[in-house]
Amino acid sequence: MKLSPRHRALKLLFSLFIILYSLFFIPIGVNADSNSFSLSISPSITEIVATPPASVESRISIENKSGKEEDLNISFMPFKMSKASNGNIEYINGQDSNFEQIRSKISIYDGNNAITSVKLNPYEEKDLKLKINIDDSAGKNDYYFSVVFAASDNTLKPNSSQTSGGIATNIILTTNEAEKPSGHIADFSTPFFENRGPVPFTLLLVNDGDHYMIPRGRISLKDMFGRDLERIDIKPEYILGHGQRYLTQYIDEKNNSTIKTINQYKNNSGHPILIWPQTFLFGIYNATAVIKLSDSGPTFTTTTSFISMPIYLILPITIFSAILLGIYIKVKQKSEKK
Repeated sequence: MKLSPRHRALKLLFSLFIILYSLFFIPIGVNADSNSFSLSISPSITEIVATPPASVESRISIENKSGKEEDLNISFMPFKMSKASNGNIEYINGQDSNFEQIRSKISIYDGNNAITSVKLNPYEEKDLKLKINIDDSAGKNDYYFSVVFAASDNTLKPNSSQTSGGIATNIILTTNEAEKPSGHIADFSTPFFENRGPVPFTLLLVNDGDHYMIPRGRISLKDMFGRDLERIDIKPEYILGHGQRYLTQYIDEKNNSTIKTINQYKNNSGHPILIWPQTFLFGIYNATAVIKLSDSGPTFTTTTSFISMPIYLILPITIFSAILLGIYIKVKQKSEKK
């Protein structure tokens, strides 16, 4: 039977529809789990305090969690704090004169053998040793660097703490433990008016010294009657020499509501913040931040204030105040006539 041109056109359109449906809507199975690049490393950060001359060691455990063999090159990369002041680090693109003093003194050992690369079988975990020989030429300094384990085809991103196809552990080495930390609070603020909570706080701390520090502190809140309210405990976090950081708070990982709120305010402000989770607020509040740079001090204190009033109460209060003012004026005018 000979098909008409119309029927042939409809048959062609139907065939094209079947082909397109197959391309876009039929799932294609891809098994990537067994061969994907996956590594873990422990610890993620190591703090070493040494007085020259000294020889120090620290364990590094690296595990291949993929189903394929990995050949990794080992390198040492100096870093600094990110200019975003969010606690991230950036690798220094080019030579760092301070770090070059000790680069040749750093080695990674597998057993008794110094290595510059490591091979990991599928799902293999290996314990390595970081060894640093520090002589008197190191002086009193801080040295910040990463031990990077990267695939041979990896390219390190400049001004970044991330590698493509690799993993790193960060080392904070100091030969200057005796230096007393110095710094200042550059910003402690909150919006002046809030119609309801939660209330966000910005707290930026600057390290003015050459030595890293781990500050501790809290934010105490009082209402307009001077009554003590809740306290926000500040999370101890590293601030490298001549760096700065927006401080954060302890958060219960199971408290999804608080985490969601913090992330929302963080996205809006563009930097880490602290949150007072109280929702219903009314009146004038004072917030005092107390920051201790180390166990032996110094301690800094600063205060900010804010007003909170629910929007739905503003109009009634305004009308009521206007009525009271009108009554007061009339009473005063009558008393003056008498």
